[in-house]
Amino acid sequence: MSDKKRLQGNTDTDAKVNCPICGYFTGIEPICPRCGANTHRKMSISFIRRISIAGSIAGIILLWLAAYLKKPQLIKIGEITETMSNALVVIEGDVTRLQMDGKKNTLRMTIDDGTGYLTANAFNKLKKFQKVLGEKMPALKDKVRITGSLSISQTWGTTMFLSVPTRVEVINRYVIEERNIDQISADDEGELFWINAEIFEYEEYTTAKGYVLHKFVLGDDTGEIPMVLFSTEIEAMDPEIRKAATEKGRRFRMRVEVSSYRGDPQVKLIDPADPENIRPLLRESLPAETDSPSGVKKEWPKKAAKDLNETDLGKVFLITAGIREVNYGIEAGGVFLSLKGTEKRIFVKFNRWQRMEGAAELEEGNAVITAPVRVEKSGGKIQLSIEDFKEVRIKKLLPKPEKPEENTAGKKEEPAAMKQEITSPDISGIEKKSARDIVESDEGKIFLIEEDILDVNFGVDGVYLSGKNSPMEFIVSHGDWENIAGAGRLESGKGIVKGAFLVFKKDGKLFLKALYADKVEVLKQIEPVTAPSGVQVHPSTSTPPSAGGE
Repeated sequence: MSDKKRLQGNTDTDAKVNCPICGYFTGIEPICPRCGANTHRKMSISFIRRISIAGSIAGIILLWLAAYLKKPQLIKIGEITETMSNALVVIEGDVTRLQMDGKKNTLRMTIDDGTGYLTANAFNKLKKFQKVLGEKMPALKDKVRITGSLSISQTWGTTMFLSVPTRVEVINRYVIEERNIDQISADDEGELFWINAEIFEYEEYTTAKGYVLHKFVLGDDTGEIPMVLFSTEIEAMDPEIRKAATEKGRRFRMRVEVSSYRGDPQVKLIDPADPENIRPLLRESLPAETDSPSGVKKEWPKKAAKDLNETDLGKVFLITAGIREVNYGIEAGGVFLSLKGTEKRIFVKFNRWQRMEGAAELEEGNAVITAPVRVEKSGGKIQLSIEDFKEVRIKKLLPKPEKPEENTAGKKEEPAAMKQEITSPDISGIEKKSARDIVESDEGKIFLIEEDILDVNFGVDGVYLSGKNSPMEFIVSHGDWENIAGAGRLESGKGIVKGAFLVFKKDGKLFLKALYADKVEVLKQIEPVTAPSGVQVHPSTSTPPSAGGE
């Protein structure tokens, strides 16, 4: 055993200090003192290992520094080629689509830089991005600068993978404006707005291909606009918001994108899954006890309509007044309620009038309205607008018994401005249209229509006329019906009605409401005249055409 150790020791010693020619021990001398040969000293294995480890660490550090300090190239989406797959690049553009899937923890956004579109994905990293970026998270329409690895395939096309949150930067934040509905037009297509809207109408229907669509009509005091959502969008909503969104009368603050359909504007809800994009507006309930018999809230100061003046402009007051007359204003786009005892009027937009509870009672006359109104000025005169339609109370009064005529000699007359009736405007300039050509996009518009009447039915809220050439019904209030000359001819089914009609929707169905009873004409139907010989002739002459006539 000792000989073996010795031999191994000698071998190690020979390899380190013995002359390779004569075997003489040379120690640290580089040349053998006996034969003068070069000893060729070798490096130790441990020294080589140390150098290798140090070199590897240095190499890794240099590679990391090179990758860290190297700036990825800014490129255009339209310039991307297949050779750029897996390349780290920078893209700048607008966010045209944004999806945040909390269940899958995934962020997906589509970028448009003017040369093309690219979808950037951060799989299973949404929470990380939200935590790191916070309020700096990109939003729809923001201009962003993103850095990521390109992936090019025949299946998915060109996409980008986002892995580092700090490599997503918002360059320019898109500012979303607040808009009233009447301020939104088809020219705003693609723009985003905040709106405070009420659910006027809601309808669920299935297309011919089996898709379930949810159609809404949103409105405020200035107008209304349609919105259509797919079932997937409805199902993505918070359950409580989804339930409330399908209830008529509920109000929401929504972030919407404007689109158009057949030239008319409509809106689309942005990312329904995000509760920040559709927030319910709480509806205050009436207090249990009030100092008003009508139950109206008492936050607003009370004041008589006749006492309102220019010092009250912009203020809201609770008024109670009798309605003297209801007039439709074509150019103004609404209804004027003339108040008894004053020349002041309340103005109501057509879209609100159609859905205002008690509107029929006001048209019938002899009714009292209690409502919070805002004092405004129009055409140099004081005009009132209803501040909160939910607080409107309308009371129908019983007709007063007739009194014998009194001697009015010496009695002070009412001011001319009070007793002057508002004349109906000229309707000759209104657009003419056939009732059968009326479509849903015409809702809220006024047309000059002429239609043969086949049937007349008296309803609770007015007189319904059935046309010959259209399934759409015409509605005339009971008060206006009595003032239409020739109404009896319509009842006999032998008349033609001609006048200005407002297109409105009731219970999901379109109707035509007669405006300006004094301008509604009832024309006699022209019946063919038959000569004794059986030859039909023109009704304007009783002489049959000659045999040689043209």
